[in-house]
Amino acid sequence: MPPLRKRLDDIPGLLSELVMGRADATRQLRLKPCALQLLASYDWPGNVRELANLVERLAILHPTGVVGAPDLPAKYHANATNAIPLDDGPAPITTCALPADGLLLKDHLQQVERSLIDSALAQADGVVARAARLLHMRRTTLVEKLKLA
Repeated sequence: MPPLRKRLDDIPGLLSELVMGRADATRQLRLKPCALQLLASYDWPGNVRELANLVERLAILHPTGVVGAPDLPAKYHANATNAIPLDDGPAPITTCALPADGLLLKDHLQQVERSLIDSALAQADGVVARAARLLHMRRTTLVEKLKLA
């Protein structure tokens, strides 16, 4: 089997397997896209064992479970190019092209809203009050939106 540095496309899948293998009932490690990009640009001389050790270390050092590029040890930043952001910053507002046959705007907006609510709940470890603060809405409003979904 080739070394991990020759299989960089496998890193997200391996990370997922390693995280699931150590996940407990209260939290799960999540890597932001900028952290994943940094890990994909690293040479991985320690192969999969080094990746497994990193997952273990991050799980211990980051009890919130959310890891960004600044949270990674310095050696993973060495091969980074300027094209890789060191911080994801606020979530970008994305635009999309309207399909040729159109779309049901109400349904589309509900899907986007649900996706953002799910992300906020994951980031808040399932605590509705914290998720509501992240979304800048009242807790009761979020509870009602969760009931409707």
